[in-house]
Amino acid sequence: MVIDRHVSHDDGFLKFYCTSLNDTEGTCTNHNLLWYESSTEDKVQLLTWDHDNSLDNSKYIAPRNEFLFIRELWNETKHNCQPNLIVDSKLGYPLNIVKSAACDKFIHATTLF
Repeated sequence: MVIDRHVSHDDGFLKFYCTSLNDTEGTCTNHNLLWYESSTEDKVQLLTWDHDNSLDNSKYIAPRNEFLFIRELWNETKHNCQPNLIVDSKLGYPLNIVKSAACDKFIHATTLF
């Protein structure tokens, strides 16, 4: 999680895409992750992938990919946890419907520490 935020990777497990602006159960899910449970040890690991655009929006270089632009902190909620339509600021066309990661029960629980 720390590395994702540090390199401004916003296409990983902290990005919740929605299929609709209506907030019904199961319409918003994160992606590009796999939970691996070891069969020999009492451990669970989070494996992430699809980091090909990870540095497109690094704070060390000018943002180039608005599709993956980080719009909020991982531990903050916006829009009362309702899905929100993201619109390209330059061209005005819709990009995605997203929801704050901290609205997820599991991720929200990590914000309490």
